[in-house]
Amino acid sequence: MKTQMLSFKNHIILLACMFALFSCESVKDKLTVNVDVGSFSIQLDDIEVVGDEAKSAIVRFADVFSSIKNDQVLSLAKLDLSTDLEEYKSRLESVVIGSASIIVEATDGEGKVVKNFLMKSSSITQELSVPEYQMCTLYEEDNLKKFVTPLLKKLFTGNEVTLNIDGTTNVAKGTLLSATIQLDKVVIKVKAVE
Repeated sequence: MKTQMLSFKNHIILLACMFALFSCESVKDKLTVNVDVGSFSIQLDDIEVVGDEAKSAIVRFADVFSSIKNDQVLSLAKLDLSTDLEEYKSRLESVVIGSASIIVEATDGEGKVVKNFLMKSSSITQELSVPEYQMCTLYEEDNLKKFVTPLLKKLFTGNEVTLNIDGTTNVAKGTLLSATIQLDKVVIKVKAVE
């Protein structure tokens, strides 16, 4: 009989704990508000194709790839947003992106190859790494979303972010590239006003 009483008490305690846990989650949900930011793009222009260091004639014929090296400073002011995020900066909890894509193009319009394409920033831990990319085609892999999500969070809280772009391409040295990151169904979760 004593064992049954202890078992019953344990069940009651377990139920009380479960109720408290679910109550906390629902309270937490009520403390955050979804703000629809909509769709917009991040435009990166004037990405220069620079020459590599001198190579032997044999290697030069075999390897016609030149380096891409560029730094771009991004800020909230440079984004073409329909929603004013100024009032949400201090209350931002997280960013959710419905879909993300990037397209890299050369100013001469010719579609060529980019290898070891890398976008990173010292401000965030994620980076975008693409082993091989055919220019002028849409790139929509998950690693782009994983890179852009913390990038947007930094930008939306008012911080400037320096983006480092690296890679190699068979586009001629001196050519300028542009990259357009298209983001759709962007929502930010912000703390509700107390």
